[in-house]
Amino acid sequence: MKYVNANLTIHSALGVGVMLVLLGISFLLMWLVLGGAGLVSSRLLKPLLVLMAFCNAVALYAMQTYQVILDKSMMGNVINTDRGESMALFHPKLLVYLLVVAAASVVLFRYVRIEPQSRLKKFGHLVLAVLLSLALVYLNSSAWLWVDKHAKMIGGLLLPWSYTVNAARYLNDQKSASLQLLPLPELSWALADGLPVTVVLVIGESARAQNFSLLGYTRQTNPLLEKRDRMWVQTAQACSTYTTRSMECILSHDPSASRLTHEILPNYLHRSGQVQVLWRARNWGEPKLQLDHVLRGKQLAALCVAPDCKHPDQDESLLAGLQTEISQASHDKQLIVLHQAGSHGPAYNQKYPPEFSRFEPACDTVDLKKCGRQALVNAYDNSILYTDHFLDQLIGLLERQTQRRTVMIFVSDHGESLGEGGWYLHGAPDMLAPQEQLKIPFLVWTSPSFAQARASKSAALASGTGQSSGSPAALGQHQIFHSVLGALGGQSPIYRAELDVFQMSR
Repeated sequence: MKYVNANLTIHSALGVGVMLVLLGISFLLMWLVLGGAGLVSSRLLKPLLVLMAFCNAVALYAMQTYQVILDKSMMGNVINTDRGESMALFHPKLLVYLLVVAAASVVLFRYVRIEPQSRLKKFGHLVLAVLLSLALVYLNSSAWLWVDKHAKMIGGLLLPWSYTVNAARYLNDQKSASLQLLPLPELSWALADGLPVTVVLVIGESARAQNFSLLGYTRQTNPLLEKRDRMWVQTAQACSTYTTRSMECILSHDPSASRLTHEILPNYLHRSGQVQVLWRARNWGEPKLQLDHVLRGKQLAALCVAPDCKHPDQDESLLAGLQTEISQASHDKQLIVLHQAGSHGPAYNQKYPPEFSRFEPACDTVDLKKCGRQALVNAYDNSILYTDHFLDQLIGLLERQTQRRTVMIFVSDHGESLGEGGWYLHGAPDMLAPQEQLKIPFLVWTSPSFAQARASKSAALASGTGQSSGSPAALGQHQIFHSVLGALGGQSPIYRAELDVFQMSR
């Protein structure tokens, strides 16, 4: 009702018609579910109603607290969220929602009695309810066009169908996507022209471009990176507002594909037998990996030993032992992917050690609306400040690799909303997504030997400190595949030089 009232006059003829259509659709779906369950056994009705009520309570909490829309992409986020991220969303206010539902459930089970009926009578009631619901929808046909125009938003708000239907849609898409991916054409390699090469691809989390001081933000959130030479940075466009789709885009060769159809970059390089591929992650959401070297949270934390690594529960654990991995690389060509926890909300204050709490007061609750706008931004900016430290430490590590040419590429999976326009977090539907969730930083650092080897091909990277003067719209996550392939000297029919940042003279 809130959404309808915000987009038209709810007391107008159209407003009333829209509400009646939505009411008819809700009744129709509810009768189909409950009526179908009742035909099987009346004993299913109370447990089913209680389950719906509890799920509705959790969904309503999320929708009211974070202004999320439970569309297909958001349900993908919910299904793929790990336990740590799920716990970060918890707030005591959720218990209030659940306690109200629990009390209502007690009343339902204790005082409401469902009279036994024959299956024929139940079926008759179901048919009657369906016909009445369809009649209500049909008699308000003048509202259909409005409902159709706003279907994506309404479909993410209408409980319990938003999360049930969209979860089913997402799982169906995943089933289709789980089919065997097609292999890409065989790789060949340019003749060796000097030192071995290591490419480090850092996939950030929820880092939005407008909070990077390297890109003009008034706060100094990148004090260490601003001092680095051979740095090139620009605002880029994310393919999506949620991690799983963005990861597909980052690792896929085809920027125009709506879904993944071919093998991803790390698997492709590993299958060639000419590239050592290491995957280290404090995050989730990547397509299926077919690699020999994969390390995740607890494994990385075990490697994080003081004094070099002080915070095993933070992103710096991604760097633990990495110096040795590079210096003892088994191949002349090496790709290392580091997938950060980054700035994933809502518990931004948990994404950086206490010593990085420079901007105060910082929001320390997942109930973001209670923080105040400035406290929320402070906590988020502190997480970006820690990413600055993390990337600076990584560059220092790569600089010490004098026997290899090294390059680092950093790109975020998507941006983040911090209350602008009533939006929080990320995962907004594409057609409604605010720019804060789509504009991301794209950063490249190169070692002197790599920069020298590429000087004739990319003037920006050879000279580059600061922001590129190229068109922001021209740069995006879809260029990662071709840029990494080009940096390693790979040659393939699917390689596109115009998407390789190391070939672009900006």
